[in-house]
Amino acid sequence: MPNEWSREIRESCIAGEKMQAFAEGKIGINVGASAFLQAHPLVLEEFISKGPVYFEVLRYFLTLIEPQKIKEAIDSFGNKLLYKIIIYEYGIYKQTEDERRSLRKTTSFLDLKSNAYWSSLSPKRICSFISYCLKEAKDPEFASQFLTVLPSEAVSDLKNLAGLNIEEEKELYLSLKDGIYELPIQSPGIYRHILQLFEDDPEIFLILSTMEELVLRKQQIIESSHVILEKYKSGKLNYQSLFGDLSVLEPEITMEILGIFEEKGILGRSEKNLIKELLSKHKNFKNHTP
Repeated sequence: MPNEWSREIRESCIAGEKMQAFAEGKIGINVGASAFLQAHPLVLEEFISKGPVYFEVLRYFLTLIEPQKIKEAIDSFGNKLLYKIIIYEYGIYKQTEDERRSLRKTTSFLDLKSNAYWSSLSPKRICSFISYCLKEAKDPEFASQFLTVLPSEAVSDLKNLAGLNIEEEKELYLSLKDGIYELPIQSPGIYRHILQLFEDDPEIFLILSTMEELVLRKQQIIESSHVILEKYKSGKLNYQSLFGDLSVLEPEITMEILGIFEEKGILGRSEKNLIKELLSKHKNFKNHTP
């Protein structure tokens, strides 16, 4: 085992030297990116502590390397290091806010290419980071942004996954501001819990209590799309069968599900439009059948 440790330490030190060489323009991107993936978190922390140029090198790697390849490296990071990296990125994002507004670009922070790796991280890893932002960094507003990259079932169980007490939960959700009312639509499973959480806040409770029908409808969309997705997980998508499954649903729910499938890359734009057209003709035919 000691030999294994010494080998890992040696390889990580070499990786740090290669990253330094890349920052100085002495080696190519492939060698530099490979070194980044091999470097121990402590080596990376020392690397970015050297100044903004080194942070930029690390940002470049995060943008360039495929999210799935980065996942293992990110999983090995402590939350403190990950927070340093992501808060630096966020600072740059905020600095360019006026420029994006003038260009009418509405890209959210976590939609940036350099943050694409968040979608490959496990809910447990993301919840651990949210917990760090709340408990250690004391940054609930920043933490609340990461709710958007969690699957709805993870948001519904956030209290347990992130180990939050009631006050921390409330602080997190209040940091969403008006987004607190969008959260139950995105994750219907949290609706009853968040309603109970804010039962002593008349304004928030009143607005949330009027949303029940909308939340239940969203729950139906999520459940229907999940059932259909499970049918096609193991094999190639059968469009005839998909048409049959969608044709028995309400048109609004069908359109929502088609939108979800396009977003997930299951259907292309032309395929989605073709199914929409067929469903529309089917509906008209049914309406005109004596």
